[in-house]
Amino acid sequence: MVEVNFNYEGNNTNIQCDINDKIKDIINKFLIKINKNENTNLYYLYNGNKIKEELTFYEHANQIDKDRNKMNVIVYNSLEEPNIKKEIISKDIICLNCKEICLLDINDYKINFHNCINEHVNNNILLNNYEYTQRINLNEIICDICKKYNKNNTHNNDFYICNNCNKNICPLCRTNHDESHNIINYDDKNYICKKHNDIFNKFCKKMQ
Repeated sequence: MVEVNFNYEGNNTNIQCDINDKIKDIINKFLIKINKNENTNLYYLYNGNKIKEELTFYEHANQIDKDRNKMNVIVYNSLEEPNIKKEIISKDIICLNCKEICLLDINDYKINFHNCINEHVNNNILLNNYEYTQRINLNEIICDICKKYNKNNTHNNDFYICNNCNKNICPLCRTNHDESHNIINYDDKNYICKKHNDIFNKFCKKMQ
């Protein structure tokens, strides 16, 4: 069995399926689970591109997602205009699943990722696929408050994160957020301790 994770309006819905199931059939299962009918006009993105519903999971998934048996799909309402894919390479080592910082080991030209904050483990990734694993799609960094803006459609890609409530915040929502909270630039999230409001978050042992 494999899994497709649909992110729609800030909520994640996981659909179990067979590797040879067509994407359109997987989407129908997703619609049933969220109580939408097949005529609901939604827009699906995989890896920043419009999903190809006639392909199977195996035909559509990239090699890394085939190896981990999981695809992540972003779902938009039809009236929303999805942004063109914009990827950057992370300046830190990040987990394939949650994009949080993690550790890696290299053995026999294969990489093992581990020790992210969510305890994900991804083993036996080919070394020549390393750069691919470190790509971040700015469209997928979505404001947790309004659900409308992402890091790719703000001026200069400005975005924030609240260290008190752990929410991603767009510039517009930042102006209305609790002023007593510790809000930092999103790009600094791995360098400022959430508990101690000091630098070197990723090296701070006291925050555990």
